Amino acid sequence: MIRLERLTKRYRGHCALDRVDLSLAPGLHGLLGPNGAGKSTLMSILATLTVPDSGKMSIFGLDPITQGGGIRQLLGYVPQQIRLPSQLTGAELLHYAASMKGIGDRGVRSQEVEKALAEVNLNDKANSKIKTYSGGMKQRLAIAQALLGDPKLVVLDEPTAGLDPAERIRFRNLLRRWGETRVVLLSTHIVGDIETSCDSVTVLHEGRLRFQGELRELARLADGHVWEARLPASEADRWFAERLVVGSRREGNAITLRFIAAERPFPDAAPAEPTVEDGYVAALKGAADGWRS
Repeated sequence: MIRLERLTKRYRGHCALDRVDLSLAPGLHGLLGPNGAGKSTLMSILATLTVPDSGKMSIFGLDPITQGGGIRQLLGYVPQQIRLPSQLTGAELLHYAASMKGIGDRGVRSQEVEKALAEVNLNDKANSKIKTYSGGMKQRLAIAQALLGDPKLVVLDEPTAGLDPAERIRFRNLLRRWGETRVVLLSTHIVGDIETSCDSVTVLHEGRLRFQGELRELARLADGHVWEARLPASEADRWFAERLVVGSRREGNAITLRFIAAERPFPDAAPAEPTVEDGYVAALKGAADGWRS
């Protein structure tokens, strides 16, 4: 179990996290928020790389300040910015990472490395130097190192960046298996990654927790605030400029627009069933404009 209480972190006067309370049980949890919301700061704190200014935190009963080494033995982490040693092969990097996680026996380590490479479909590139890898392959290798040592907590910061559609589907299935026995926290800008994989979702905005709960509960935040209207395509630019348009569909000379608004934006707009993405937008829009408590 992961518990955060009133966690706060500031950088040169900017409050990256503002009294965040969060609890995470085993399962697959999504983390959403725009750039600057505090997602990477939160993940860096969970990975024991950043020390909060105030608040309390417990990771499987361990204190990150005094027992950070013990937490790192339970951790798999993929940062947003990945820097891999280009002269090593994929297998060499994973052997090194496994050693750092305390897997000293060479035979056991080899089995772990082989298994991790298979999970991310990189067996055929195990002995190739990382400098020959594509961006997506480097991303998969970073994910592989997070698997080593059977971690109890897996922290993934934008892990699907650079993955092609087939690999993204493969990764989502892998996440689902991980979440059966581990705490997995997935930060992404891709709502679809969370919608198809996660059990719950947390929304951060300007360092503050705006929502934590199940996906269907996030969608319900947009109840009564989602509208659709069919308009002449020639008027589309005007409505994009004046309204918060979250979707559009062109049909000949007409266009159907999907809006988020506190009230019916104009008489011809009809209420629409909210999606998870609508709920996410409503959480941010409502917080900014004051129409959502």
